[in-house]
Amino acid sequence: MNNKFISHVISPFLFFSVSAFLFTGCKSTLPPISVESVEYHLQAADMVNVEVYGEADISRAFKVSADGHINHPLLGRVGLVGLSLPDAEKLIHSLLEADYFVDPIVTVSIKSSSNRPVIIFGEVRSPGSYEMSDGRRHTLLQVIALAGGFTDIAAMDKVRIVRMSDGKEQTIVVRVTDLLRGKKGVNDVDLRPGDVITVPETIF
Repeated sequence: MNNKFISHVISPFLFFSVSAFLFTGCKSTLPPISVESVEYHLQAADMVNVEVYGEADISRAFKVSADGHINHPLLGRVGLVGLSLPDAEKLIHSLLEADYFVDPIVTVSIKSSSNRPVIIFGEVRSPGSYEMSDGRRHTLLQVIALAGGFTDIAAMDKVRIVRMSDGKEQTIVVRVTDLLRGKKGVNDVDLRPGDVITVPETIF
């Protein structure tokens, strides 16, 4: 769809245009809408830069191991998987402050990401995998739109997102019609790398 994404808050105008697209899979006439930046949650195999102001000897890039840790020269193994960058900064700050420095200034940034794709299959027009750009917000409605919208027999209120969280499988069931109608208290779902989306068939 070339950056024709769906905004997090759907206005009445967007509701009718986006609804038509998702139901029919036709090309949207909406103007481009930017994708908001959000907190990225660190994943195994990510490369992260950890900088401690004024301490060049311990400021370097680290690879997050398969079990979710970095090996820091002072702190040893530090678990970072699942943390946002601000939370990783707070953790490393607290560990350094406890034994080594007085109020160190710590900056954690992404050097490169494992960048696992989101997979969508079932009753969408172009099922498959879709890459997630580093540090950008990707939502369920955006990926459905990228997949060409729903087919005519999609069960829109039984869309499932399966993700691994702390080694456990989590399933989120979403009523997409509530999202499209802008139902109060119902928000689009932020996706994570590796999420698997299933759109089942309506049973008549």
